[in-house]
Amino acid sequence: MQLRYYLHKFQKVEISINQDSLINRKELVTSFKQYETEYYQISYRCILTKEGEQKIQYNSYPRMNIIHDKGKIYLDGKYNRGELHYLVNYLISLGSNVKIIYPDELKESYLNQLKEIVQQYD
Repeated sequence: MQLRYYLHKFQKVEISINQDSLINRKELVTSFKQYETEYYQISYRCILTKEGEQKIQYNSYPRMNIIHDKGKIYLDGKYNRGELHYLVNYLISLGSNVKIIYPDELKESYLNQLKEIVQQYD
């Protein structure tokens, strides 16, 4: 049996500021950059169609970059292994407007997810 508790209403809200726990903006930015560097370690690259580029411009994640190089459109970024399934589902939403170049881990997860989708129709 799982117990669940809900909070329906606050009776009192109090802001308590401890000067020792405050950090300045520079420290906050430095800390955030360090976090992103350590957390998002796996680089990826995909090739996009023009329609894929438009979809990503409309709805993308912060660590995604669109790059134009030699007449091709690329999507570059970084992800954390724990968020692989989110990235795979996002890329699947682009349909045939995306092709994964690397890493193999992302390609394999993408293809496995597509196989599961196709198997629903067998």
